Amino acid sequence: MSEYRKETRSPQNVKLFPALEAQVDPAAVLALLDRLDDCPFPVHAVLLMRHGKLICEGYYHPFEKGMLHRMFSICKSLNALALGILEADGRFSLDDKITDFFPDKLPETVHPYIRSMRVRDMLMMRTCHASTTYKIAKDMDWTESFFKVAPTHRAGTVFRYDTSAAHVLCQLVERLSGRPMLDFLKDRALREIGWSEESYVLPNQYGEPQGGSGLMCTPMDLLLLGQLLLQKGRWNGKQLLPADFLEKAVSCLTPTLATGPIPEESCGYGYQIWRGRDDSFFLYGMGGQLVICCPVADLVCVFCSDSQTATGGNQYLFDALWETVLASIGGGHMSGSAAAGMPSGDAQYSYNSCREKSGTNNSTETAGTDALTDRMQHLALRAVKSPVSFAPEATVQADVRDVAYVSADPDSDFTDFTLSFSEDGKGGELLYHYRGKECRLPFGLGECRPGIFPGYQFQCYTSAAWLAPDTFIAVCQIIDTSIGSVSFELAFRGGLLCVSMRKKEETLLSEYNRILTLTAADR
Repeated sequence: MSEYRKETRSPQNVKLFPALEAQVDPAAVLALLDRLDDCPFPVHAVLLMRHGKLICEGYYHPFEKGMLHRMFSICKSLNALALGILEADGRFSLDDKITDFFPDKLPETVHPYIRSMRVRDMLMMRTCHASTTYKIAKDMDWTESFFKVAPTHRAGTVFRYDTSAAHVLCQLVERLSGRPMLDFLKDRALREIGWSEESYVLPNQYGEPQGGSGLMCTPMDLLLLGQLLLQKGRWNGKQLLPADFLEKAVSCLTPTLATGPIPEESCGYGYQIWRGRDDSFFLYGMGGQLVICCPVADLVCVFCSDSQTATGGNQYLFDALWETVLASIGGGHMSGSAAAGMPSGDAQYSYNSCREKSGTNNSTETAGTDALTDRMQHLALRAVKSPVSFAPEATVQADVRDVAYVSADPDSDFTDFTLSFSEDGKGGELLYHYRGKECRLPFGLGECRPGIFPGYQFQCYTSAAWLAPDTFIAVCQIIDTSIGSVSFELAFRGGLLCVSMRKKEETLLSEYNRILTLTAADR
């Protein structure tokens, strides 16, 4: 890769939107926000930094500055950075066999493919497993599963995304350092850049940190980390991360063209860090958690979101950044990369159209900055909306309001549903019973209302709308240690109610994937 940027000052005590100082047109950032408004899934936060200056820091209400967010597989990248430090300390070699460090987790007979696997193979996602082993051996200790589940191929050959490998690497950091991975990394590097002390890694059911997906930290933590990576591991004159290791970590060590489900995932993989177009690299968490580092533009972008409802949706975030902010900086070069097999298109279109729409030009940049500042202060989670506007009197709302619909199936876990509405017409509540327990979800009509998701005690925000005169939908967005959503579609047909529930969350809430038919009880 090309040499990335020289060290800059740490981004402290800067104005909130010094876009002009950082040579970023505010209209380009407004164009990015326009694209995010049209995103097919909810965005939680967007942060931008260029030349070490904070351009924007936007949180979509109820998300706020300093709030911890689940970052999922970005935890993998932290494992790699910690191991880079430990290797530089002489504590081990990347070519060491992983089995040498876990004699207590090995089966009586170790498969030769597992015996030959190096730490380097695991960092490059070239393990001997085709998938995550603890999802195969569900009742086995996660670390043990990595060594005991039968391998599918020889390590060091092909790329296969394996979160169990990252989990074991996190355990390796702890065994080598005597400290939990994140604590070790805070001591050696993260605390120096201003990383939050409250951050942590969620434990699994065995009490081990979920090293492949459990990171809880703030979006600003990730922005600062991205800036540290752009600065080749240096901060305020200190070399916090080994430069030689970083250069390899962010380079293309493993091809991913054959496996990438979206174009951006087809550009290659380093040490638990992905390659992107135009010599960029990125840290990547499920659901649209992204730290995009662009050395060519000297820019870092952080997105936090929940893209689980949109197949291939993460590509939308990459394209939005390239076709607005980066298009304004780098012209056609930043629009795409033919080498990555990605279409270039008319990258200037959305950026220029935003300039025209906002009325900004080269002589009115201050007005653009003011518009951007105002826009950032009014970001909020988008509520579900009907494709057609329905007045309450045009729907069955009055007929079904407060009517209990009961299941005729005596074995059903969900026994009844009742839909109620507030007198002011701005919200209501979905009441149901699951396994005998009362469950209540408050919702807003045209806005998101806070609540606690029943049975899990997750913070959530729910909005609702009439999709048709006799069809109602409530969408609950979960924003806690779990990120996901549950939708309830209620189709009223005379005295019958059909409830279609659909969950989008990685491991939990499976009871909310079903369709129920219920009958109206006597009023």
